[in-house]
Amino acid sequence: MPIQLDASCNGFQHLTLLVDDLALAKELNLNYYSWEDIPKDFYIFIGLKVQNYFFNKLEEYRQGNLNLTLEEFESFKKLAELNIFRNLVKKAVMTIPYNASASSIIEYLKDNFDQKKNPNFKPESELDSVDVSKEHGYKDYYIYVMKSDVSKNEQVVTFKEIDFKNLRKALNFTIFVEYPKLTALAEYLKGVANVANKLEIQIPWYLPSGLIVNQQYYKTETIKIKPFAYTKNIVNLSVLNKTKFNKNKQKIALMPNLIHSLDAASLCLIIVN
Repeated sequence: MPIQLDASCNGFQHLTLLVDDLALAKELNLNYYSWEDIPKDFYIFIGLKVQNYFFNKLEEYRQGNLNLTLEEFESFKKLAELNIFRNLVKKAVMTIPYNASASSIIEYLKDNFDQKKNPNFKPESELDSVDVSKEHGYKDYYIYVMKSDVSKNEQVVTFKEIDFKNLRKALNFTIFVEYPKLTALAEYLKGVANVANKLEIQIPWYLPSGLIVNQQYYKTETIKIKPFAYTKNIVNLSVLNKTKFNKNKQKIALMPNLIHSLDAASLCLIIVN
């Protein structure tokens, strides 16, 4: 029977319990609460900290302790004044414990915007203006307008690529720099994967439900076959090479697989109890 359980950013809940960060635990509803208490909202908490990050950076700039280009200053000022609502950061924050890449996080942030061609875009050369096939590679060829159904800002907010990059950097700082135990855990898991890769062994861990997980990703090889004599059609088959580990995937997949397995173990324990 499928069971849906809505948790409070459960990826970060598991990470916080693993590193025993009491300050972060409070924001993730891991302290004692009664039915009368209002649950904390981790996404609003992170949104406010991100906004504060830009306030602090602008203050450093005004005091002469930080160098910013005009473009960076305008971006920081916009983001400091922006009402960073929970939907803007939710998906990006939610996927960080699952090793989401920098580009993926930016794409999640862009989900809250409509993409439009920039009317002020000027190609760097006449050749650029002719070769439209390159348009996606141009800086600021597109602008992004915040969707009205999710925006709580009175004015129309327009984003450029630099704004998304700065927002991602602020998220990374807010989570991994301000909470160094999370960074230490991430580095520890990478270290475990590196050792396992050196020894060319599986990565095992034991769950509280009693299940033993052995993570193993092998390299794949492509074999081309021509199944029929009457046609030149070729079929490509991907075959696992069980003598070679996919070392990069072993490293990238460890943290998300660990979190997913703890999710499953938690559900099992809830059902049993």
